[in-house]
Amino acid sequence: MGPMLRWGELRRTRPDLGSAGLGLLYQFGVGLAFLATVRSDGRPRLHPMGPLVTDDALLGFLQPSPRRQDLPRDGRYALHSFPSDDNEDAFYLSGHAVPVHDPARRRAATAQFLAERRLDTIPAGFEAQGSSSSTSSVACGRPPPAMPDTTTARRQPARPRPRRPHRPGQLWRRTNVVW
Repeated sequence: MGPMLRWGELRRTRPDLGSAGLGLLYQFGVGLAFLATVRSDGRPRLHPMGPLVTDDALLGFLQPSPRRQDLPRDGRYALHSFPSDDNEDAFYLSGHAVPVHDPARRRAATAQFLAERRLDTIPAGFEAQGSSSSTSSVACGRPPPAMPDTTTARRQPARPRPRRPHRPGQLWRRTNVVW
């Protein structure tokens, strides 16, 4: 496995890969990808979502749903671009997601979300996807939890993890990218 990088670091270190990934995530005009999370029983959960890509971050507004409940419990995720009609090119990354509590970053992400979709007003129910009242700093750079070597380890039943505080509709930042 290659080094673990944040999105901004990937774009600076490998601009060719960052540009190709951005092109595949935004091939339909807005960010579209499949988000895989880990359910409480350890099985994967896969759903489409619309990532927001900035120069330094990969963000996503997640509606109240089971997948959003997965991230506070176990922040591991995988993101895969939608398939292209023309070829079999794909972009995949994985890492550890953390909630964004910075109101300024949320306002900027909301503005980008609206601009990308050519919307003048915030859609109904959009505010349920995040809380701008929090003033804590953005959590970033947390390494993913160590994973057991599955080639020799016996499968162990999933242990319940302590629940972290959760706000409905949080904005999540994907902090690490594997390439």
